Amino acid sequence: MRQTMQRHWCMLRLVPRAPQKITAGELCRRLASESFIVTERTIQRDLVELSALFPLISDEREKPFGWSWKADAPRLDLPGLDPAEALMMVMVEQHLKHVLPPATVKRLKSHFDLARDALSKLPDQRSNRAWLSKVRVISPVQRLKAPTIKADVQEAVFSALLNERQLEVKFRQRNAERDSEGVVHPLAIVQRGAVTYLICTFYTYSDFRLLTLHRIQRAKVLDEPANRPANFSVDQLINKGLLGFGDAEPIQLVAEFYDGAGEHLFETPISPDQELERPDINTVRLKAPVQLTNELRWWLLGFGSRVQVLEPKKLRESIASEVAQASERY
Repeated sequence: MRQTMQRHWCMLRLVPRAPQKITAGELCRRLASESFIVTERTIQRDLVELSALFPLISDEREKPFGWSWKADAPRLDLPGLDPAEALMMVMVEQHLKHVLPPATVKRLKSHFDLARDALSKLPDQRSNRAWLSKVRVISPVQRLKAPTIKADVQEAVFSALLNERQLEVKFRQRNAERDSEGVVHPLAIVQRGAVTYLICTFYTYSDFRLLTLHRIQRAKVLDEPANRPANFSVDQLINKGLLGFGDAEPIQLVAEFYDGAGEHLFETPISPDQELERPDINTVRLKAPVQLTNELRWWLLGFGSRVQVLEPKKLRESIASEVAQASERY
């Protein structure tokens, strides 16, 4: 009896959630690797018996039949989630679901449901349940509403990236009058603020490109394998300024911040090699090797009159021109 219960429990854990499925033969082989040596016929009888007690379904459209948990079946797990695990799962759903493959999010839905249910049953405001109302992750810049990404597009893009397959896309760049089409090799997904980007290469070209997911109108996963450079590193691309938009060039930034505007740089450096000085009590002078990107320009312009760029000359003139144009409009 004990061996039968152990085998049944192992079977229930091996059966996937729909639309995935597993045959009695595959279950028999996997149970054998767990030291449960039984015939395939025994497994078939077990599945029929267990389906009377649990939400198991059999796909009988073709042989051998495939067995699954119903897609909406409650999660069966022993032991249940403890409060710390439940809190972790709920926060994963809140903050990571937009960068997880859609298929993974679907597979984890039952875990997320179980986690929310577990937290809802905790008794008081000193429990892990209350943590969700005590913690927020916010952007240091103006928050924007995330653009809508087509569900089928997101699923195709993430699937191609996960399985390293080429992707046929139809997209429209900002301000373009017509759609463009192409075959891309997906390399990485990056979420920057409210916008999600696909880093990729087109056809046989080697230059890295950015496609915003919400501008992709159609995406189709192809059978051909994607070309992934052997030395590809998404972190190196980010550090070189790809997400700052446009080609970045290294510069030595020298700038003075006034009236407390640069105080945060003592705790949150703009570069690991930055140097800070105090010419006077109201001024912080910064020297730092950085990448010249649009993001850097926006950051500097955000300080308004409380910053002055001294070097390089090209950046100083660019910032001065922007400030002059803004002054004219006001």
